[in-house]
Amino acid sequence: TAIHEFGFYASHKMMHVYPFLYKYHKVHHEYKMNNALAAQHNHPIDYILSIAIPGLLPSLIMQPHSFVMFQWFLWTMVANMDDHVGYSFPWSPVRWFPLAALTDEHEFLHSRNV
Repeated sequence: TAIHEFGFYASHKMMHVYPFLYKYHKVHHEYKMNNALAAQHNHPIDYILSIAIPGLLPSLIMQPHSFVMFQWFLWTMVANMDDHVGYSFPWSPVRWFPLAALTDEHEFLHSRNV
């Protein structure tokens, strides 16, 4: 949802801008090359602020049906893995959306530990 996307973008941006938050987010960037483990490797504070809150906020506001929730959580997990797989699959449904994260740019951020 737009609420989730904005919440994740804003919290992730803050994690990179503010040094007192980046020290928690930097754990995620310990992997220099993206892989499935890097996708889930987060400090607990980073996870709460940039994954859990933006992920749960839309469901608290919208109160969707449980099946819709399941589909949405499945999609976010697939998109997260796709962003961290280290290869840009041109056939991936994540690429169908113009503002989706691009694997090459994400790979660069991890390789530079930015």
